[in-house]
Parts: sequence; structure tokens; C-alpha cells
Amino acid sequence: MIFKGLAMALLVLPFAATAASGIDVEKDRPFPEQKAEVQAALADGETYAEINPQDRSAVLGALERIEFELESAGGIDVLDREAQVRVFNDQELVNNLLTRAGEDSRLVCRRSRKVGSHFPTNVCQTVAEQRRLREASQDQMKQLNSHRMLPPGG
Repeated sequence: MIFKGLAMALLVLPFAATAASGIDVEKDRPFPEQKAEVQAALADGETYAEINPQDRSAVLGALERIEFELESAGGIDVLDREAQVRVFNDQELVNNLLTRAGEDSRLVCRRSRKVGSHFPTNVCQTVAEQRRLREASQDQMKQLNSHRMLPPGG
């Protein structure tokens, strides 16, 4: 996935290069350029197809807060410690949400045969679609079992 590296390398902080989390930082790229790439990836409908509206809003909000902090201070080099912490926390939020959404949007294909057919077909679903189908099946089984366990006349 093209933008997974972007999610892991959102902005340049003086302390981020040595952070224990192992974030790769793109030191030569201005934040507005990186922000625009993330926004484009969110808008393309493919890269982060499975991101939910709340997470999308959280990512966009964090990007706005980061941009505000950087513009208010006049650059990354002059951020005070409190602003650095706020920016770093927003960066981590964006990284975590985009990484999870990217994984959920990963397409997985398998070969299967329809009942009554000898011809295999490809069935492709995102990781999130597979999870939703599995959870829906489990819910249906629980409902069926709960109806079976009802006493007669109750």
C-alpha cells in the first residue's frame, strides 16, 4: 500500500527520529504536502476504503490541529515542549487510525465453488468485510440458539 509509509511518517519533529515507537520521519518534506497526500488518500475511496466516518473526522481534525500548531509557531523548530507533545500525540493518532484503516481495507481473495457447480470462482473481500460477515453469522447463530432455548409457551 503506497500510503502506509506516509501514515507512519507524517511530519518532522526534532525528537521523533529517536522516538521509541520507530516512526520513520520524512525530514525533507513540508507538512502541507504530507497533509495533502493523506487527504487525497482519504478521498480516493480505495486506500482507506474501510475507514469509518468518526475515524476519518478524527484524522482530518488532527491534521488541522497539527497544521495550526506549526503555522502558529512559525515552524517546527520553534515549537515549545507543550506544542511538541500536542503535535506528537496528534501524529500518533493519525498514524494509528490510518494504519488500522489501511489494514481493514486490504483486499483478500480466495477461490471457492458455488453449491451445485464444479467451476471455481474468485471471491474478493476486504478484511473488514470478512470480519463483518463473520460477526453477522455469529449473531444469527446466537439468535437461533436463543430462540431454541426458550421454554414452550414462553
